[in-house]
Amino acid sequence: MTSYENRPVLVCTWGGKALVVTFTIDALLEKKVDIGKVVVIHHAPPRKEDRLRQALAIIEQQVHDHYQNQFTFQSIRIQDPDKRSAITDLNDTAALSAVWETLSQTIVNLKKEHPEIHFCFTGGRRLLAMQAMAVLSLHATPEDHIWHLYTPDALREAASTNKILHVDSSKVSPPPHLIRVPLV
Repeated sequence: MTSYENRPVLVCTWGGKALVVTFTIDALLEKKVDIGKVVVIHHAPPRKEDRLRQALAIIEQQVHDHYQNQFTFQSIRIQDPDKRSAITDLNDTAALSAVWETLSQTIVNLKKEHPEIHFCFTGGRRLLAMQAMAVLSLHATPEDHIWHLYTPDALREAASTNKILHVDSSKVSPPPHLIRVPLV
C-alpha cells in the first residue's frame, strides 16, 4: 500500500472543467513532483450541478485509470458557515467568509500531513483566487508553490467538452504549462 502522507499535495481552485485539473497534474508530474493527494475546492452553482458532478466523475476515473491511483483525490465544496448547504455563488460577504474559512481550514489541515503544497488557480470565480492568495499569504511556507496554469486558447476551446484530458506536449505548441506565481 502506498503512503500518501508526507508527499506533496496539489490544491486547485476549480470551476468545473476536468481538463484544467488533469493538465495541472500532468504538468506537475512532468516536473517530477511526487503528488500524494489532489484537492479541488469549488462552490456549487445550481445551473452547473450536473456539469460539476460529471467532471468530478471524470477526474476520479482518471485518478484510477490514467494515473493508476498514484495519489488520492478529494473534492471540497465551499459550505456556508452553519455547514447546512453548499455556497452557490460568491455574491455576498457571508459567501466570502465561507470561502475564507474553507480555504484556511483546508490549507492548515493539509500542511499537517503534507509538507509541500502546490496551489494552482485553475478556475472558478476570481474572488475564489483572490481569497486563496490572501489565505496563502498567511499559511504558505517556503516549501510551497503557487502556480497559474497557462493553456493556449485553441487548446482550451478544443478541450472544453472534457474530451481532451491529456496532451502530448511534443505535439502542441505551446503546450499547457505552469507559471510560478511569486508570493510575498
